Amino acid sequence: MRNLLPLLISLSVFFLPLASQATESFQCVTSVPTTSVIVKKAQDKVSFDLIHHNGTQYAPIHGGLITLNDLNFIKRKGEVMAKMGDSIKLSFKPEKCKVHQEGNYSCFAEGPIEIGNLEVKNFGFQTYQSESFLYGTSFREFNFSFYITTLEGENMKMNMTYDLTSSECFFN
Repeated sequence: MRNLLPLLISLSVFFLPLASQATESFQCVTSVPTTSVIVKKAQDKVSFDLIHHNGTQYAPIHGGLITLNDLNFIKRKGEVMAKMGDSIKLSFKPEKCKVHQEGNYSCFAEGPIEIGNLEVKNFGFQTYQSESFLYGTSFREFNFSFYITTLEGENMKMNMTYDLTSSECFFN
């Protein structure tokens, strides 16, 4: 999976100008603030704010299955991601962003750029919505992923899931 990330970012950057370029604004905040994502569209840019309210030591750095072999990578990932700081502010050109059907978003850009104390070659985010059912109850989630490629070629992804059923996300 780690080897596919540069290819996915490269393909996304290539195909995004061919796609719809309207990016809506959205804001996601958990009920007890942990990590918030705010994306706002202006005429000339899409601004992106990622805020870890309790510091990077509580920032989400992994989602999915974990094996014993993954522990060193997860520790390294946490150290690299912490270099970006508690609050990340970035902007994207509108033509590098896309709204996919049903409110799924993606924006990618190429650097190099310094985010906090980390030199980054590529960066971006992607979202998707999901729905699950349990005992007759429907749960809707807004899944957010933030991607970076460091100048050293390390690929990192941070995941955060927000509950749409309890209105943790607001869309314009």
